[in-house]
Amino acid sequence: MHQPHLRGGDLDYCTEALSLIGKLAALYSEKTDDLQTIEAATDVETLTTNLGRKIWQKISLIGVQRAKQKARILLPAHRPRRESGRNAPPSPSIE
Repeated sequence: MHQPHLRGGDLDYCTEALSLIGKLAALYSEKTDDLQTIEAATDVETLTTNLGRKIWQKISLIGVQRAKQKARILLPAHRPRRESGRNAPPSPSIE
């Protein structure tokens, strides 16, 4: 789903939250010898790391899109040059 109101800063906060979740899973798994718990914590860390990467890709795309929008605003639209020579319409004279 496309959400135009979502900004890079919002996505940055999401990556920070994912990082914290992954670290909490690692801390939790250090306190136990249960193999299933350790595997689950490893899965959570892997999942949050991969989601964080995807979000950073989106942040990069937002940056590129914003740069293109700024370029369109700052650079004037391409205008064809006036023809010069015999077939060109007469230029207005200033008297």
